[in-house]
Amino acid sequence: MSIRYVLGARRYIPVLLLATIAQAYSLSLASQEISTSLVSTARAWLDSQDSEVAGAYMLLPLDSRVEIPSCNGGFEFSLPHPGNKTVLARCPGSDWSLYLQFRAAETSIAVHFASDLPAGHRLNVGDVTLPQSAHVDAAAQLSAFSGKFLRSAVRAGQPVNQSLFEEGVPAFRVRQSLAAGSDLDQSMFDQTVRPISTLPPGRQVAAKQLEGARSVRALPAGAIITLADIASRQAVLTAAVTIPRGTLLSSDNTTMGYYWGRMPHDAILEPAALPRATATSTLLPGQVLRISGIRSLPAVVKGEDVIVSIKRNLVEISQVMSASQDGQIGQQIELLNKESGGRIRAAVTGVGTATIP
Repeated sequence: MSIRYVLGARRYIPVLLLATIAQAYSLSLASQEISTSLVSTARAWLDSQDSEVAGAYMLLPLDSRVEIPSCNGGFEFSLPHPGNKTVLARCPGSDWSLYLQFRAAETSIAVHFASDLPAGHRLNVGDVTLPQSAHVDAAAQLSAFSGKFLRSAVRAGQPVNQSLFEEGVPAFRVRQSLAAGSDLDQSMFDQTVRPISTLPPGRQVAAKQLEGARSVRALPAGAIITLADIASRQAVLTAAVTIPRGTLLSSDNTTMGYYWGRMPHDAILEPAALPRATATSTLLPGQVLRISGIRSLPAVVKGEDVIVSIKRNLVEISQVMSASQDGQIGQQIELLNKESGGRIRAAVTGVGTATIP
């Protein structure tokens, strides 16, 4: 290869590179123009639709890596899934399609207070104003403020700011003064709404908590009632009569009753939870039964009568015998036949029952 040829080639290489770069740049501009045109056309189509998204949303720009063909017949658009906020673009006569994403358009609408308002005021629609040039959908912003409370006083014309508001929570106002210990029901209260800062979650009272509750202090008319003012009613197992110490507890001397206030942690809440037990001290009528106040007994207690059964083939025979020792269910114990004086061993099957294997 001659030196002249090499030098000539070196002069033409930069020219070829510049031509290649220029061609790539031209293709990039063309692709960008098609992308911009597609989004612009889709935007115009979206604005023309009689739908909730028209005029209130903006299309997101396309990724530069997305290849968009030159569609001679023009692109077609549709809203296949309106709830998903997507527009489907198709090129008729080809298999090409693309989903375009859109989101809520960011609008800046000046909302002002219509008059001077004090702290704690509960807003209504007439307390704030919008410029007449605002988009028709912006009226929804007015109702969004309604029902909220002002954290501080505001002046007429002051811009509305979300930091000025706090939510309201349901509350109950006492209709007339109540004495401490009064039995409560919902007819004694009017339902209202209060700022959440005055009734945090630990003080709010639900309607169902008032039924059967008692006031723990005197309440003046107009007072907002809180959890600290009431003792809720709870069902619990209580003594039906005076139960002497050592008496066996049963359905004959216990009954379901009510307890107001903080329930003892070991209270027996229902008859099914009462074990076979005796009272460790005298219980008065209405007194709550507690695990700490009873002594649990085994299924069979020494000296008690026990029904002993024996089954052979289809024949079952039962006899009453006396327990010579305590026994839990499943335990083998000795039993005394009171008539013959004989002794046998049987397995405890329940309270006062046993069987001979």
